[in-house]
Amino acid sequence: ETKMASGFNNNNANIPTKMHWLPDGRIIYCVRFGTFFISPNTSPLQPTKLFSIQNNVNANGELGLLSFELDPNFASNGYFYVYYTHLSLDTHVVSRFTFTAANIALWGRHYA
Repeated sequence: ETKMASGFNNNNANIPTKMHWLPDGRIIYCVRFGTFFISPNTSPLQPTKLFSIQNNVNANGELGLLSFELDPNFASNGYFYVYYTHLSLDTHVVSRFTFTAANIALWGRHYA
């Protein structure tokens, strides 16, 4: 049986789909319903909501926010790519976002 660390039991974190360590040591992860969380890499983990695309995600059945990947040059450009089932388009989508200290910005949408 897989158990999440106690800090991850909050904020609808019961269905995480992907996790990455950022270059600065923080942890970013997403849940199937379309929300991203960030946590310092310290104990106890204290995740906070980073941003959400929940209004655009179809999370029925096995659908939802399925994965995300950091760009190979993430440390310098802040790009990351999100793979999810788009609610109104009823298809899987890859979108590029930009992570900065100030905000998360949607750059564009690419259809798979």
